Amino acid sequence: MVRIGSSCALSVAMALGYAVEARILTDGSADWKGTSKYAIDNKQYLIVTPCVNDGMGKVQMPSDAAWMVLIHNTCQYIKSIGGNKDNCHVSIINEPTKFLTKEQYVNFINLAYPIIKSYGLIVGAGNMEFVTSAMLGDWYNYICVNSKFDILDIHIQDSCDSEAKTKQYTDYALSLATTYKKRLNCTEAFCTRWDIRTDNGWKNLLMQLAHAERIGCENFCNVFNNLDKIAFKCNTDNWEKLSFKVNGIINSNYWAHWKILMDTKHPIPNIIMEDDMELNYVKANSINEETRTVQEILLDSGYVLTVTGKCDTNTVSAIKEFQTDNGLKADAWVGKVTWAKLLSETSSGSMRFSQLIARKASYK
Repeated sequence: MVRIGSSCALSVAMALGYAVEARILTDGSADWKGTSKYAIDNKQYLIVTPCVNDGMGKVQMPSDAAWMVLIHNTCQYIKSIGGNKDNCHVSIINEPTKFLTKEQYVNFINLAYPIIKSYGLIVGAGNMEFVTSAMLGDWYNYICVNSKFDILDIHIQDSCDSEAKTKQYTDYALSLATTYKKRLNCTEAFCTRWDIRTDNGWKNLLMQLAHAERIGCENFCNVFNNLDKIAFKCNTDNWEKLSFKVNGIINSNYWAHWKILMDTKHPIPNIIMEDDMELNYVKANSINEETRTVQEILLDSGYVLTVTGKCDTNTVSAIKEFQTDNGLKADAWVGKVTWAKLLSETSSGSMRFSQLIARKASYK
């Protein structure tokens, strides 16, 4: 289930929804630290994007050494506010085709990757228009082959200005993710030629969202949920037609509909248990102790599966069957509601939960 949120959130006011992409601009014009802390504190999924341009779109190319310092400092701050591999990732450079060669971009990704991973965080890369990527030598494929990262961050934006093109390009992104074993994420959506105040603009945004969900994007960040004209200084008047809100004032009659979609589609966030312990949700392909516990409880309750610690197809089927049997939405996500059923209304739930605590416990 996709999280819907905000792209290029240059201030807290722009950070609406359940995912937030905050950018580090080279002139320091973006309040990325305040926005990031707000996102983590409010359990929004955070994407931090260090950039090589300033607030007016002009390139400011860092040296390799300066870039590595920026990445170190970024990760240190993310960790200090509670960022981890489950609630955020660092995405390398927005729209790199505007500022770099593909060889330079690969260099920046590969310099950042070991630093980010040393902090226990996840790395994303991409963030470019599909048409531009193809014209300049298929950047998306090139970075998948020549650099290390975890999440393929895509833009379902101006290249995706029709149903046919959106399907073509999202199918391509899915093929890359499948071939190179990458997760998928959309850091920018909507077309700059559309108007979110019109029926056509609204219909097309929903079309893009549907394709993002179809290919398994974890996040869908559109431009803009709220345009803060003081924070976003570049061509501000041109972007009002893209914005559900402008300076906090509703700008599109579709805002209420969009808010309902954000509230109903987002995955249930990690469930805080006590102190530093969190109980993660379980979904297809999850590999963790929580998955093992879910499998143990389901097996104890007579469902057919094997306890491996990975949420494979048999586990997905068993979860759906359990949810159906207990009057829950059969979405194969073990979130807050399904966890409660598993732990309180099965014969082994309490015992298996105690074992989970023992396995995950840290002692000081």
